[in-house]
Amino acid sequence: MPQISVRSVCILGLLALALLPLSSCGNSSKTRSIRTSAINLNDTQDNSVLDYQIGATWDKTQVTPELLSKSNPPLLRAAKATAKVTVMFSPATGFVIGEKEGQILMATNHHVIEDQAFCDETKVAFEILKIRGLSCDKVIATDTTLDLTLFTLKGVSAADKAKLLDVTLPISKEKPTKGQNLLTVGYGFAGNDDGRLMVDQGIDCKTYSKDGDVRLLADPDTVNPGPYKTWVFATGCDVSHGDSGSALVDRTTGEVVGLLSTGKIPKIESVRSSEYLKTMFDTDSDSVWSELTYVVPFAKIVESHGDALSENPSVHPK
Repeated sequence: MPQISVRSVCILGLLALALLPLSSCGNSSKTRSIRTSAINLNDTQDNSVLDYQIGATWDKTQVTPELLSKSNPPLLRAAKATAKVTVMFSPATGFVIGEKEGQILMATNHHVIEDQAFCDETKVAFEILKIRGLSCDKVIATDTTLDLTLFTLKGVSAADKAKLLDVTLPISKEKPTKGQNLLTVGYGFAGNDDGRLMVDQGIDCKTYSKDGDVRLLADPDTVNPGPYKTWVFATGCDVSHGDSGSALVDRTTGEVVGLLSTGKIPKIESVRSSEYLKTMFDTDSDSVWSELTYVVPFAKIVESHGDALSENPSVHPK
């Protein structure tokens, strides 16, 4: 069914904007899953976690100075490298992935920044580093099968550029392995009324699919599915709308193993059972590919867009 331009809807609906959840005016004609509005989900006004929760508990917690003072190096670096990416009125997530022609290079989802027109309306802020007032300058690459957009920043001072390059996330060129322990930081709104940076490094945030098992998957979001298929692997990480474009980081090595793309929304009640998840994991149940959180492997991004990432030392060591 043809979709009305969300850009047009937002412009026409400015007068009613205050009555809508912040992410209701999505920025893309795609309006995919984790990125899109939570209208028609449970208790949208109090940012309920139940439609998104995997496991017996909601494991997203706020990234605070106290947490960072006690955290391991992978979390500290990932938190510093992660930015709030706001397109028009709708926040998502992105992260520093290197340098391109003298500018900071960022990664996020295609369904967040679809093309240069959306780039031109995008603001970027690194809250942990207190670097704000930046903008998207140029789309370097975009790919629907990887739900990926790489873009450069403008408005970065020399001092801030040095800080951002210092926290560039190293990239894994290895395929995901089952049981790989992950962490992810992002600006999802579930359980996050203040719009702060949140982290999941809970017991269920790990790879559920088999070693190297990557599939071209149709969007499992039953509320507002996207129109294209994307190469993904399966994880049990807690994420919600606004987390789109987050990095999935190996909790031990600190390397980016994936780019968050989508997830089953709303989650079935069974997924909040630890016993159900254990059975799913142990038996390689088909539900691994229909009920969880889905992530684009960075190994596949490097295969397709390695040239754009050529200045990341983990991709092309000097």
